[in-house]
Amino acid sequence: MWMSSFMNECNFANVDIIGVRVRVSSDFFNRRGGWKKTSADFKNRMLVNKNLNYGFSAYIYAVFGAGINLLPYIFKKYAYLYLRK
Repeated sequence: MWMSSFMNECNFANVDIIGVRVRVSSDFFNRRGGWKKTSADFKNRMLVNKNLNYGFSAYIYAVFGAGINLLPYIFKKYAYLYLRK
């Protein structure tokens, strides 16, 4: 959906309203990993990069994102909490 919208030159904007509040538990980080999910996410990211011509840096970002998803829990927790800011 997002890729199709970008390809059709839709306009996007942030809104000031908080629509969802998410509590982060230890299970949160455990669900964001594994070979099957990481592989599917990586393939989708590559498709988006290719179709939207994002360039080389987007491919590097995709590789690092996949690497983070495959990290053990404690490292993944650190990456989500401190590297995404």
